[in-house]
Amino acid sequence: MDAPTLLHSLGTSNTVVNRNLEGINQRDSLVHPQPEGQTFNWILGHMVKTRNEILELIGKKSLY
Repeated sequence: MDAPTLLHSLGTSNTVVNRNLEGINQRDSLVHPQPEGQTFNWILGHMVKTRNEILELIGKKSLY
């Protein structure tokens, strides 16, 4: 996959994430779904880590 396609995919997934997080506050983001699952914070942390690795691979500035 080339860099423009990866960047487009990251942008699209960013839009989806933002739409799904509308109305979610910090407290809500720390709630563990029942009976199983991870918090929004945990999921987003892994997404940021992966996005950072992708950006570095294609020679772009990392998120942090």
